[in-house]
Amino acid sequence: VDQDIIKFQKAQVGFAKEEIIETMNGCICCNVRGDISKVVERLIERRKESHFTNIIIETTGLADPGPVAETFFASPVADTCTLDGIITVVDAKYFLTHLREKKSEGTVNETFEQIAFA
Repeated sequence: VDQDIIKFQKAQVGFAKEEIIETMNGCICCNVRGDISKVVERLIERRKESHFTNIIIETTGLADPGPVAETFFASPVADTCTLDGIITVVDAKYFLTHLREKKSEGTVNETFEQIAFA
């Protein structure tokens, strides 16, 4: 979620209490396991004061959902958090084009992979 949009909504409506935490490089698809694991661990520490019950992670459209999901099964985060679900948003105009794209051998079709995970 674009942090500027959230700030605008807070100012206009005054209802958003969400806190947005970005990774240092602003991209969750790069070094995903380490970044997400560290951020979630920090959030778990903050939960003692904030009493939140959910964490929503939004990745870029190119992100592979596998490493994100794996964070909740194979890291210290797995002891405290549960992955409840994965949601994929598709571009209605270009969805079929991206799904049918021919990829070089050994390369995955990101569109197909994201849908399969969801």
